[in-house]
Amino acid sequence: MRRYIPKPNGKVRPLGIPTVKDRIVQMAVKLVIEPIFEADFQMCSFGYRPKKSAQDARAVTTYFIVGGAKWILDVDLKSYFDTIPHDKLMVLLQERVYDKWVLRLIRWWLEAGILDGNEVKNPEMGSPQGSVISPLLSNIYLNLVDRTWYEKGYQTRRDKWEGALIRYADDILTLCKTEGAARYYKQKLVSLFEQMGLKVNEEKTRIVHIKSGFDFLGYHFTEGKSWKGKPCTISYPSVKAMQTMRTNVKNTIRSQHLSGSIKEVIDKMNPVIRGWGQYFRCSNAGECFGKMDYYIQNQIRLWMRRKHNRKWSQGYKEYPAGNFYKLGLHKLSGTTQYKIAC
Repeated sequence: MRRYIPKPNGKVRPLGIPTVKDRIVQMAVKLVIEPIFEADFQMCSFGYRPKKSAQDARAVTTYFIVGGAKWILDVDLKSYFDTIPHDKLMVLLQERVYDKWVLRLIRWWLEAGILDGNEVKNPEMGSPQGSVISPLLSNIYLNLVDRTWYEKGYQTRRDKWEGALIRYADDILTLCKTEGAARYYKQKLVSLFEQMGLKVNEEKTRIVHIKSGFDFLGYHFTEGKSWKGKPCTISYPSVKAMQTMRTNVKNTIRSQHLSGSIKEVIDKMNPVIRGWGQYFRCSNAGECFGKMDYYIQNQIRLWMRRKHNRKWSQGYKEYPAGNFYKLGLHKLSGTTQYKIAC
C-alpha cells in the first residue's frame, strides 16, 4: 500500500507499506541473510547496521577532519530507493545467497504491485521504503561502492589516505585534503553511480571547505577555534534540525487539550526532548541546547496563557521556568558530553 509522508522541503516521500504477513516473512529472511552480508560490509558504512549509529559516523567524520581533511565532497543521490535496478541488485544477492526460494521471495517483494489509491502500480525498479528488508537491500547495493573504494586503494587510515569515504545509507561524504582530490573523486563516484544505474543530484552535490561548513546527519560541521586560538572542528545541530525540533515541540504542546494539567503537557513533551537531546549530546551543542530550552519554556507559557485566557501577559512572572523543571521537565542545558576536537 502506498502512503506519502511530508518532507521538510515541502515535497512528499512515497512509502510502500507491505502486509502484515509480508512484514513477518521479510523479518525472518532479514534475520537469516543479514549476518551473511555483514561479513562483507565495509567499515565506512554506518546506516541500518547492527552496532552502528549516526553518532559513530559523526565521530569518524570529525576524526578525518582533524587528520587533515579540509575539503568535503557531499554526494546526493536522486531518489535512490526508487531507482535501484532489480537485476543488478539480484546479481549482488546471488554472490552470497544460494537458496533459490529466498532469492525468489526477494524478487517477488521487489516486483510486488503497490496499491496507490484505487490503482495498482508494478514498479520496474527500486525497493519500497517502509518495508522491513528495504534498508538491508539498499546497503547491499551501495556496498559495491564501498568495495570499489577499498579495492582502488583509497585508504581510510589517518596516516595514509587520499579520500576517506563515509556513508550512512544513501548519505555519502568523501573527505579530502585538497580541492583537486575532491573534484577527482567526484568524477569517479559519478562514473561509478552511472554504471550502477543511479543518478547523482547535481543540484545538491557540492564541494565545500570545512570553514564554510556542511550538514551531515542533522549535524553542522565547521571549523572553529579553541580557547588557545588553535583551529578546531566543532559540530552541533544544524539549522534544519533545530527548526524540525521547534516544529515538533510546537505540535506536541498544541495537541494537548486546554482542560489538561501542566504536568500532563510536560510528561508528553519529555520523550520528545529527551530523544532529541540524546542524539545531539555528544557534540558542541551547549548553545543550541540553551536556545531550545528557552523555546520550550516559551511554548509552555503560551499554552498556559491560552489555558487561563491571559492574552496580554508574557507569563515570565506567572509561570517561571523553575516551576516547569520542578514538575519534571527535562532540561537540555548541561547534558552535552563532548569536547572540541583539535
